[in-house]
Amino acid sequence: MADGARDGRAPSSRDRGARVPRSGSAAGLAVAGLVALALLSPNACRAPLDGAASDLAQAPDADTSARGAVEARAAGPPWVVALTPLERKRILRMSPLGDPPPDPTNAVADDPRAARLGQALFFDPRLSDDGSVACVSCHDPQKGWADGRRLARGLADASFHAPTLWNAAYQRWYFWDGRADSLWAQALGPLENPKEHGADRSLVAHVLHDDPRLAAAYEEVFGALPELDDAARFPARARPVPGEPSNPQQLAWDAMHPSDRDDVNRVFANVGKSLEAFERRIVSRHAPIDTFVEGLRTGDASELAALDESAVRGAQLFVGRGNCHVCHGGATFSDLEFHDIRLPLAGAPSVGDPGRLGAYRKLRGDPFAGGGAYSDDPETGDDKVARLLPSEEAYGAFKTPSLRNVAATAPYMHRGHFATLDDVLDHYSTLARGGTPVGHHTEPRRSESILVPLHLTAQEHDDLRAFLESLTDTAIDPALTRPPAGLEPPPPRPRSRALDDFRAISADALESHPLEELAGLDRVRGWRLREDLVRALADPESTRFKEPLFLPGVEALLPREAAELARYDGGRLFLRDLRALDLETARQLVGFRPGGELFLDGLATLDLDVARVLAAWKGDRLSLGGLTSLSPDLAQVLAVFGGGLELDGVRGLDDETARALSAWRSPGPGRMLSLDGVRGLAPEVVATLAAVDGWGLSLGGLETLDAPLAEALRGAHVTLLRLDGVRSLSSDAVEPMTHWTARFVELRALREADADTRARLEAAPPVFSLDPPPGA
Repeated sequence: MADGARDGRAPSSRDRGARVPRSGSAAGLAVAGLVALALLSPNACRAPLDGAASDLAQAPDADTSARGAVEARAAGPPWVVALTPLERKRILRMSPLGDPPPDPTNAVADDPRAARLGQALFFDPRLSDDGSVACVSCHDPQKGWADGRRLARGLADASFHAPTLWNAAYQRWYFWDGRADSLWAQALGPLENPKEHGADRSLVAHVLHDDPRLAAAYEEVFGALPELDDAARFPARARPVPGEPSNPQQLAWDAMHPSDRDDVNRVFANVGKSLEAFERRIVSRHAPIDTFVEGLRTGDASELAALDESAVRGAQLFVGRGNCHVCHGGATFSDLEFHDIRLPLAGAPSVGDPGRLGAYRKLRGDPFAGGGAYSDDPETGDDKVARLLPSEEAYGAFKTPSLRNVAATAPYMHRGHFATLDDVLDHYSTLARGGTPVGHHTEPRRSESILVPLHLTAQEHDDLRAFLESLTDTAIDPALTRPPAGLEPPPPRPRSRALDDFRAISADALESHPLEELAGLDRVRGWRLREDLVRALADPESTRFKEPLFLPGVEALLPREAAELARYDGGRLFLRDLRALDLETARQLVGFRPGGELFLDGLATLDLDVARVLAAWKGDRLSLGGLTSLSPDLAQVLAVFGGGLELDGVRGLDDETARALSAWRSPGPGRMLSLDGVRGLAPEVVATLAAVDGWGLSLGGLETLDAPLAEALRGAHVTLLRLDGVRSLSSDAVEPMTHWTARFVELRALREADADTRARLEAAPPVFSLDPPPGA
C-alpha cells in the first residue's frame, strides 16, 4: 500500500504517477462529482445527517419495483448486487436524461429552420471584428465543444474558461456567474465582447443582410430583414458602449433613429435565438452510466457490465460519503445553482471577483433578458428574474457545471484553475490550497461544516475518476460539427494577414530578414499584424531589431498586440496608418519605453480618455499628425505631455484652444511643439503660442511674415523657432525680427529676401538659417 494511503490520505498526483484513461469512459475529469469539478461547483459537501433516511422514505414505487426485480434475479456482478437500496435509488436518478426544457422566451427554440440558420452563424467568422473568430473558435466539437485552454481566446485572452456546450440547453442561467437568463441571450454576449468576437450588433445585421443565402434563411424563420442599404440610417458599425459616450460606435448608435435601433436590436436578438436553436441539439445522453442505470432497472447483465467494479465503487462514493450528488445530482449532474468551493487563489486572479452577486444587476439591465422587449414571453421571463433575491452569500459563487462529458473538457473551473482531473480531485481531497470560503461556512440547520476535505485514499481517488469517466458520451451527429450544406461561410481570415511579399516568413525566420526588407508591410493595409510577427519584432532578446520600427499599413491593433509592441527596444515606433485607438490598447501601447518616440499619425479623432493615457506617457516624442482640428479640452489634455508634441495636421486654432495648448512645457533638448499645418494664424493666437516653455516651436504653416506676426513672435523664448513655410517677408517685419529672443530661427523656405534684408538678419542676435535645403 502506498505510504499516502496508510493514514487514510491520498498520495499526491506525483506519488500516484501518470494514469491511463479507462476504456469505455471518457478520460479524466472525474471531478469527483463532489468535485463540482466541472468548472466549479461545490462538492465534497456533507448532507444532513438524516438525509439518507429521508431519501429512502421518498423513493418512488418504480424504483422499489426495479430494485426488487434486480435483486430477485441476482443479475450482474456481485459489486452491483451489493449496492444498498439508498445507493440504488440515487444512482437510478442519474438517467435517463430527457429532452431539454422548453424556453418560452424563444418561440423558435425547437424550429429546425432556426437551428439550421444558427448552425451556419455558429461557424461564421464574419461575426467578428476582423473576420477571424467564430463561435466554433472557443467551442470546437473536436475539443468537447470547448477549446482546451485555461482562458478562452478570441481576439484576446478572455477572463474566463470556455465552458463546454454539451447539454447547455438544460441550464437555467448562463455564463459562469449566471448573468444571462437564456441560452439565446448568452449567445449575444461574446459577439460584442472586445476580447472575444469584438463585433457589434450593426455589423451582425449587415452580415445577414449582405449575404443572400443567410438573408433567405433568416427571412424564412423571422420574416423580412430591415432595409440596411442606407448607410446614413444603418451605419456599418454601431452599438451601445456603456460608460464610453465618446466611443465611435456609441456615437453612431446615438445618431440612429430609435426605430432603426430597434430594428437592429431585433435582428441581433433573432441571431441569438437561432444560435440557441442549434445549441439545443448538442445533447449527450448515451454514456456508459446511462446503459448501466438501464441495466439496474431491468436486470440486464450486459447493460450492467457497462461499469466495471472500480466505477461502481466510485458511484457509491459519489452518492455516499463524498456527497457529490448534493450539487451534482440527477440526470444533468448539476443542481443548476451557484456555489463557492474555495478555489485556490494562486495562479487564478479570482480575488475580488463577485461571481453570482455581481450578476444580479447585469440580469436586470440586459435589454435581451427574458423579460425584455425582444423576448417571446416577457411575462414568464420577468417572473424568473423577479424571484431572484440578491444575497451577500452569493459573492464569489459560480455555476455548478454538469459533469456529463467532464472527462473530455479539461481544464476545469471558471478560470481553468486545474489542468487535470487529478488536480481537481486533490483539491477536494485536501482543500490545502483553497481560498477563504464565502458560502460554505456552515450548514444552516446543523451548524456543521459543509465543504470539508474528503481525505480520499488512492483507491477512492481512482474509483471516483473511473465513475466520472463513465459519464462520457461524445457521440453526436457529424452533420452538427460543420456548417450546414448551402450555408457554408467563407474561411476565416488569418488573425493577421501574411505580408504579400513575405507569406512564408515565420517568427523563427525573422532574424534573417533586415528591417528594410519588410517594406511589404504597407501591403497589409487594413489588416492586423500576425501576432507571432509582432512578438518576434518586439522580442527584447532579438539582436537585429534595435532600430526604428516602421509598420505602415497597420490600421488596427489589439491590446495584446500593443502590449507586445510596447516591449520593442528600437526607440522609435511608427504606426502612421493606425485608424483607431481604444482605451485598453492605448494603455498597453504606452508601455513603450520611456524616452522613445511614437508616431500615431493615422488617428483622425482622439477620445479624451485615450488622450489622457497618451499624455501621461514618459516619451520624448509623440506625433499625432492625423488630427485636423483641436478642441480646447483636447488641447488642454495633450498639453500635459512632457515630450515633443507634433500636431502637424491641425489646420486652424482659435484663441481658447491656443491658450490651452500654450500650457505645454518641455524644455528638454530637441523637444518641440509642432503645428506645421496651421494656416492663417492671427497675431494674437501666435503671441499666445509664443508663450510656450519648450525647447522648440514649429509653425511651418506661416507663409508670409508681416510686422504684426513678427511682433507676436518677439516673446518666443524657445531655443529653436522653426518657420520653414515662410516664403516672403514684408519690409516692416525685419526690425522686430532682429529683437527676437529665440536663439535659432529657421527660415529655410525664404526666397524673397534681398541682400540687405539678409545682412540685417544675419547681424541680429538670433541665428537665422535662411538658405533652403539642397534640392528645394
